Amino acid sequence: MTNFSKKIPLARDSTPDEPRSYWDRLLMEEAAAKVRSAKLANSGRRLPQPDPNTKFKVTTIAPAISMKQGDSGRQLGIKLENGYPTYRPDAVQKRVIKEYLTSHGMPASQVDSLKFVPGLDKEASIPTRLGYHGGGGAVTQGDTVYVHPEDFVDVVQFNSPTPFEEAYHSAQFEADGGAGFYRPYVLGIVGGILSGKGNYQGIPYEAFAHGAANEMYKTYARSKGKQK
Repeated sequence: MTNFSKKIPLARDSTPDEPRSYWDRLLMEEAAAKVRSAKLANSGRRLPQPDPNTKFKVTTIAPAISMKQGDSGRQLGIKLENGYPTYRPDAVQKRVIKEYLTSHGMPASQVDSLKFVPGLDKEASIPTRLGYHGGGGAVTQGDTVYVHPEDFVDVVQFNSPTPFEEAYHSAQFEADGGAGFYRPYVLGIVGGILSGKGNYQGIPYEAFAHGAANEMYKTYARSKGKQK
């Protein structure tokens, strides 16, 4: 998980002014969206399909993504998979990640299916959703990295350690399985809060991922320099 803000808010509790919690409202919004989609599908009307040759203006699951001036999804390697913007690391990025993971005794096979998507999809688990809405700028579940739409384009350009950090989390997830991966986060968040260091400061997984990401990014930056 990568946090793009220094202060990580916890999910809000119910208040007299807000009878439902933040999490409850998210579930209600998702349920309403599914109902609308089902009605549209049953009406016999053809669902609008994004044009892969144009700049992205996503109207499916994720909010709209603003592409940088002069860039296009195709130039960045972003493709539509099932109508959803998806980025998969290129050969060089995969090689750097795999070599680092293998040399440090971490699983690497999941890198072949690693993908970055803007926003959450129906496969996102409850822990993933809590992390995503609790301040995580990017959250990894298995071989999928869920990135906040406003950060998506910057992240998939691999111009920072962030995507490498999430790739390392995918290896942690592969090594421990879902339950094993989430357990240190629960304990670490509690420990961080009790120690006054913040939600994610007590999680060893974050420290390992952060250090690994910096090393991978340095290697990747050197490889890009040699290619020029």
